[in-house]
Amino acid sequence: MEPRHDLPCRPRVALVQPNFTKTEFGGHATAVAGAFDAYGAMKAKVFAAVGKNIQAGATPDASARRPGRQQLAQDLRTDLRAPAMKFEDVPMVADACLCTNVQRAARAISRRYDEAFRPLGLTNWQFTLMVATFRPEPPTINALAEALGTDRTTITANLKPLEARGLVKVEPDARDKRVRRVSLTQAGNKLLQQAYPVWRGLQVGVEKDLAFEDLEGFRDNLRAVAGV
Repeated sequence: MEPRHDLPCRPRVALVQPNFTKTEFGGHATAVAGAFDAYGAMKAKVFAAVGKNIQAGATPDASARRPGRQQLAQDLRTDLRAPAMKFEDVPMVADACLCTNVQRAARAISRRYDEAFRPLGLTNWQFTLMVATFRPEPPTINALAEALGTDRTTITANLKPLEARGLVKVEPDARDKRVRRVSLTQAGNKLLQQAYPVWRGLQVGVEKDLAFEDLEGFRDNLRAVAGV
């Protein structure tokens, strides 16, 4: 199939299928390890210099905090025809990739919430799902999926453990039996009321640890990316 040229926002990536002997692969693996070591050493030097500047009252610029990121961003803007990836590119891409860094941050924060809710037998996602269900009128599964930025299948799968524990109930809509609505049971409401103070305390701690100067701006950016 011929590549399409009418999508300028999607760069064409040249993929190279290596064909290594064992000896050659060992040499390339050593090169990758060396690249990581060299990149780490360079970052350590830069961070040390940044630390000295901070102590001296100077303000470090973004390029100093993440060496290589500015160059990569410039390359992406000026050359949409991505060159073949080299082993030496691996550490820079790992450091600069927005998706990877967002996922790492999300997992780190999610673990803190999971640990806080563990004594109650809940995960952070289950707490979030119960909060979304806590409404004057029981929401539909479609409404929950839209509110949480996911799909019906994911919502249904995550409701099953809560339903098995008697924390939620899924019932047909009174007017349209094809539509299912989700509500908290008395036990579910009781557990949610116990979990809410835990969330409030943890939320304050996480916000303090993040130490953003403009936390509301950070939230706005997250919502903008999520399209909500």
